[in-house]
Amino acid sequence: MRTLRRAGLGLAVLLTAACGSEEDDAPSLPPAFKPGAWTLASGECANAPSPRRPGDDVVYRSTDDFPVGLPQGITSPLLAADDPIVLAAQADMDLVYETAKTLFPPETFEGRKTPKVLVIEDDRPGAFALGGYSCFNLPVIFGEGAAPGATTFGLVGGYGQYFQTGALPCTIEPTTLETVKPAIDWLNANQTACDLSLETEPELRIRLSSGCVSPLQTPFEAAQLLLSTTSDAVLIFSGRVRRHSEGNLVATLSHELAHVMASDLARGNAGDPTLSYPYRQDTRPSVCAPAPEPALADLDLRLKAEFSGRSLRAPLTDNAVALLGEAADAHMARYTSELAADEIGDRIASAAGVAFEEVIAGDFADWQWQLEDWARIGVSAPVPPTSATLSQCMMTRVAGWADEDGPLFPNAGDYRTPYQSFCFRIFNRDQIHRAGNYGARAAKPFVSPTGADWPAFQARLRPAGT
Repeated sequence: MRTLRRAGLGLAVLLTAACGSEEDDAPSLPPAFKPGAWTLASGECANAPSPRRPGDDVVYRSTDDFPVGLPQGITSPLLAADDPIVLAAQADMDLVYETAKTLFPPETFEGRKTPKVLVIEDDRPGAFALGGYSCFNLPVIFGEGAAPGATTFGLVGGYGQYFQTGALPCTIEPTTLETVKPAIDWLNANQTACDLSLETEPELRIRLSSGCVSPLQTPFEAAQLLLSTTSDAVLIFSGRVRRHSEGNLVATLSHELAHVMASDLARGNAGDPTLSYPYRQDTRPSVCAPAPEPALADLDLRLKAEFSGRSLRAPLTDNAVALLGEAADAHMARYTSELAADEIGDRIASAAGVAFEEVIAGDFADWQWQLEDWARIGVSAPVPPTSATLSQCMMTRVAGWADEDGPLFPNAGDYRTPYQSFCFRIFNRDQIHRAGNYGARAAKPFVSPTGADWPAFQARLRPAGT
């Protein structure tokens, strides 16, 4: 049994890989780090994360023509479009977009434009690529005898759902064979559970397969099809400006641009399986996107079933602990749209002159903020429970992701978020960067495109009472 030494808060901490004893057969949580080597080869490859895929124009909408929706629960006001902070953030996005155009083929940007940056007055360090919904007014039928109703059917959150018409604001689009067919073809190409068939007799309508509707749902004859779309807008919380440097904001905007260009929001709502799949950390050979590991598919499903919807404060069951141990032993991780956006975004930010350590400093700062936020709601244990602490992760990174016995992997966590654990995200970014990050290197240090007085912005955004 290998003993893993960790330094934390000035004390030596011993973590073992033991899974119980003769007196206690209950499973124990795996350690925060596992032994293992990971050497990535750099260079170009056919399946490197890409900022755009053919056919995604079907779900791309410009804010010039379509309204965008803010994430659910966001009620804080937006800063005015002519606010100096918004103007500076937009100039940074302009720089990001022009930098990206030097890195990727011209066709990547055909029919696209520089995303619009919105800044909301919210002290959390959030950022989102925004989207919206389009609707087509035509019957959506399921089998025979389904009750007609004023309902809308759409693939949202990765599975088919019915909504009262009007519950989700959407832009009504012309309903013709020429407009509906590309949307149906795109939905069928970007998920595997639901097959949508377009019929023209006795009228233009859509027929759903059995996989489109959960057995727990009552199927309706819906009057409308909802299509999730990706917009050319990005939302930044004022807390990200307040807590981070302008260079780090450029890295954040680069990450969000990757989501916009890849239509991740629309694909995620459709249930695209390529946006999240299990792989082995220790067998990823290069900076190319890792290959799915079929042998982990069943474990992946069991983890999702165990942790979906679980509260951060809910105690772990023995089954949950056993699954986490099984995943750790397999060096399992999930390759997600967030990891791909990190890898694309870091390449753009690097080419724009942002120092990689500035990016990582932002990750650690976000982690510290998250710990403080969790403490406010009574969550004090590491989340995920198998994750390294912030100090453990920071010190292990300084040591080159190794101890005296050799290289280490951070535990990916419990898979409740697409980043998995903070330490895993930092480790993944670090390894890609050390391998060359697709060959991208900054030609010169980052220079603000506007010469904005960032400390003045940050002082203006101090929370009330400070």
